[in-house]
Amino acid sequence: MVWRIRQLLTVDSIVISIGMTIRKGHDVVTETKIAKTATEGVRSIWEDGWFSTWRLIGTIIEELANRGNHFSSPELGMALKRASYLTRRGNPGRFEYIQKFPYRQERMVEERGTKGNRK
Repeated sequence: MVWRIRQLLTVDSIVISIGMTIRKGHDVVTETKIAKTATEGVRSIWEDGWFSTWRLIGTIIEELANRGNHFSSPELGMALKRASYLTRRGNPGRFEYIQKFPYRQERMVEERGTKGNRK
């Protein structure tokens, strides 16, 4: 389970990744994901689209460290190996990883129907 923390920031000016600019004095709500296991950490960076290009394990360790996660090498290696949404190439010690498919958040759709009364 990945925990999500919401933070409220007041900024002078910021450019959002989708190209929007927020004007001075506006509040911005950001969401930070906190991973407690290597599996959650790998999934979190995959959800953010980070595995869209080939990544060496060293860069994966750096990215997780930038997010405040410091997992052991065996734990991280096993999480990467078991991630069904990633594929790898290379030799032991020099594996590179990339996503098999991009993350797509599934939306729950409620079926709205009425059940007729049986007579």
